[in-house]
This record gives sequence, C-alpha cells and structure tokens, in this order.
Amino acid sequence: MKEYLELMPLLKEVYSHIVSKIYTKYHLTAAEFDVVMFLANNPEYTRAADIVERRGIVKSQVSVSVNSLVDRGIIQKVIDEKDHRSIHLYLCNSANDIVYEGRQAQAFFVETLLQGFTSVEQERMRKNIMRFTENLKGFLGGNR
Repeated sequence: MKEYLELMPLLKEVYSHIVSKIYTKYHLTAAEFDVVMFLANNPEYTRAADIVERRGIVKSQVSVSVNSLVDRGIIQKVIDEKDHRSIHLYLCNSANDIVYEGRQAQAFFVETLLQGFTSVEQERMRKNIMRFTENLKGFLGGNR
C-alpha cells in the first residue's frame, strides 16, 4: 500500500521539476502551463470547465490563468455561436514554442518514468494504468 501512496507525490514532484524550466523561460505559472498543455494535448476539449473537470485545477485558478493567457495573446476566447453563454478556448500561434517545449518535456518525463523497462513491460504497465483509470472512474461514477 505504501508504494501506491508514495508514487503520486513523487510523480508530481518530478514532473514539476522537469517542466519548471519552461514556466520560467516563458514567465508562466504552473496553472497557466497546465492550461496551455491541456488545450494542446486535448483539442476536443475547449472550455474552461473541461480543464477544471479533467485536470482537477480549481475553477478560480483556471479562470485567472485563462484571463492572463488571453491578455498575453497565448490563447483566445471564442463565443459559441449556438450558445452565447459558452466560451471556447483556442491556442494562438504564439503558444507554438511553449507547446513544442512542453511536449518535449512531457516525453522526457515518460522516458524517465519508463527507464529500464522492456517494451513488453511498458505495454503491460500501460494496460494496467488503463485498468487503474477505469477502476477509479467506476468508483467515482458510483459514489458521486
């Protein structure tokens, strides 16, 4: 049990360490970087509510980050033509370097995580993580 509980904070710490160089270079907060990378990696999700729900970032923090990124020309807000209350978020071209470096950092994180595992072990781990995810989603689905 101890291994599972120690893993999550360690994953977060290592990931933060790897991507912190990008925050610094582009003068971003961790939340702003998360918003940019979420939009880049999940183009099917374009609303702030999607970021709150899927990344687990507090709504107020997403709101502040989105406004800052809009002010800096990194993302843009587009009002939904069918539902004027709904606002969609899209990356601007000025986000390209952040996204490129962010994806490199994310790939390095995964590479670091999987170091020493064979391709067979990596595939087994990927399948186990998918099962963990389904188990946890199932638990939350029945307990919300």
